[in-house]
Amino acid sequence: MRLFDLISEKLGIDETLSSSIRYTVTEEKSAYFQNVDKLLEFSPVRIVLVGKKTKLTVHGEGLSIEGYYGKDLVLKGKIYGVERSE
Repeated sequence: MRLFDLISEKLGIDETLSSSIRYTVTEEKSAYFQNVDKLLEFSPVRIVLVGKKTKLTVHGEGLSIEGYYGKDLVLKGKIYGVERSE
């Protein structure tokens, strides 16, 4: 997504992060994730996503996957937080 490229450029972020999962959460109701290689765990309160160099755990309520297109994932529900681990 071009938005992430623009943000990376403005912040001076190195291209080596391009294989990490990048994400945006909007108003606790939805989220967009890029560079998702695998869905490791799924429940209405917890979703674990795996990328090449990153693992993310999404905590929330009523979580559902609205779309998974290639390596892009759209998530809906009340999102309380996203935890990153390498």
